Amino acid sequence: DALPPVREWVGIGTGDLSALGTTALALMGELECSTPVPQVVRLGAGDALTFMSSNAAALGDAALAVAGLRRLAEASLVVTALTAVAVRANPEAFAPVVEQATPFPGTARVCRVLRALTATPWEPARIQDPYPVRTVPQVGGAWLDAVDRAAAVVEAMVGAASENPALSPKLGVAHHGSFFSPHLGQALDALRSATAQAAHLSVGRTAMLNEPSITGDEPFLGDGTPGVSGTMIVEYVVAAALGDLVAGAAPTGLQSVTLSRGLEEGAPFSA
Repeated sequence: DALPPVREWVGIGTGDLSALGTTALALMGELECSTPVPQVVRLGAGDALTFMSSNAAALGDAALAVAGLRRLAEASLVVTALTAVAVRANPEAFAPVVEQATPFPGTARVCRVLRALTATPWEPARIQDPYPVRTVPQVGGAWLDAVDRAAAVVEAMVGAASENPALSPKLGVAHHGSFFSPHLGQALDALRSATAQAAHLSVGRTAMLNEPSITGDEPFLGDGTPGVSGTMIVEYVVAAALGDLVAGAAPTGLQSVTLSRGLEEGAPFSA
């Protein structure tokens, strides 16, 4: 529990300089932590570069984000199943033939999960439902696949020696650019985009629950009293959350910067 006040800025995908610098100072007992460091680490003259030339902080953040988004992606399928039952959606959207036809593992998994969660049959109210229900296997499947890809990249990079220079008893020493982390940045960009697209469907399903022609109930699931707003504000709230997600989903991989007197002409901004 000796947690240092990590400085998260100055992470551009070529080494999390501030975060790792403050972590190193904390380990050395040179920075006040939440509780005293139980054992002070002594770093030698050659340790600073290898400690700093790393994207360890970004990878830690990414691992936590991937785990959290996986939980959300899986929970969204339960919410979708509840919505499908409530509006008597057509289960053909996630039928076995749809699972068989798709080449993508995420979509196939969504079909299986939705069938398991809606095993009790009902008479569908429509042949073709609005997209927020009908395309969940495709959009939700792409989301799960993006989570899996990001997880694979994070796990591979956590176990890789990316510090500069590379040292090998057999192969010698090489100065290189493996600290540059476009794989991580691109995987996270794709994951954020997939998350925002899935959120669009979430807003659409909320709108469906407010529509009498779909639910067979009062507008906004009200009690019939004139002027009762029911779940109307819920739709506003999820739309506002979607706005934040979309604003945060702009790809960082399109950015560029020139630093260090022109020697470093780019950055993946994965952090």
